[in-house]
Amino acid sequence: MKNFLIIISIFAYVSCADKESFQVIFPEKVFVEFNWCSYEENKDAEDLGKIFIDYKNFLDPNNFYASYLNPTFQVQTYDFILMESFKNKEVFHSNLQDREGFFYNRWKTNFEQTAKCDELKKQYFYEHTNSSLEAINKKDIEFKFSFCKKLDNVSIDQLIDNLEILKLNNIKNIFLLTPEILNDYYDYLFIISSIKEEEIEENRKLLFDEFSGKLLKSDGFIFVIPEYGGMATPISKNFFLHCNKGELSHKPALVVSISSGNGGSYPISELRSSSYKNRHILWIPENIIIRNVEHFNPRNHGHLIPEWLDKRIDYVLNLLIEYSK
Repeated sequence: MKNFLIIISIFAYVSCADKESFQVIFPEKVFVEFNWCSYEENKDAEDLGKIFIDYKNFLDPNNFYASYLNPTFQVQTYDFILMESFKNKEVFHSNLQDREGFFYNRWKTNFEQTAKCDELKKQYFYEHTNSSLEAINKKDIEFKFSFCKKLDNVSIDQLIDNLEILKLNNIKNIFLLTPEILNDYYDYLFIISSIKEEEIEENRKLLFDEFSGKLLKSDGFIFVIPEYGGMATPISKNFFLHCNKGELSHKPALVVSISSGNGGSYPISELRSSSYKNRHILWIPENIIIRNVEHFNPRNHGHLIPEWLDKRIDYVLNLLIEYSK
């Protein structure tokens, strides 16, 4: 897996495809080209940015985008990737025949003085998730590239239908590309665009600040904690570390532990012993343990749930209300 960061959106290259070799496999799919490039001596990304304006005047943003992708770690064989995305291969072919203008030729001259691309490593792909050109060429996004072999009896349509499963909180888009020319090394290229860690942390802070305000206005709390490996879940313990503005101080709280088996007592003892010291939360004397939670259904429990549990829950909840007055 390779990590990349887009630093400039919209750029270009010179293709060596000819009219006789022009073929289209997927007419409606976005067509993408990758060029593996290296800077000339004493040149860097800042120099690429300086010549950007010439190519910007040449581009049609509805049909063609290009981006520089800088690796997040040093690579000996190249300095950056020039990724160019076309609305479809027909647009790509038309673009090859439309490069005689002033701005393009001035950019080409400046680019060749700034960097060179390895023509033998040039690669072409079709993008299958029907994403927009703009989405593929977002600025200041971290990209992870994965070249993968397909499994038997798994179609590309099945992969596309299940891409949402792969998405996590910090992932913006997942693109699925297939090479124009089949090879023995990989069948798919997955490009996963994710938010940079600094932005993730800032979003997390803003989200918790909003939640913190609600906690400050609360009179009491109920914590429902699943037992995880005989312990309270990591996220529940992490929650108390974030509450450093007095959100929980001197307020009553009830802990409800749930277990899929006959356990459930350890999360209660763990939270009682570790969470109160600096947060000054007031755990009420009573607690609730719901064992065999898959059978839990208030007033109509399965046979593994004791009949008296509903009455105990009512009693403990009323007790919490009294403590919060």
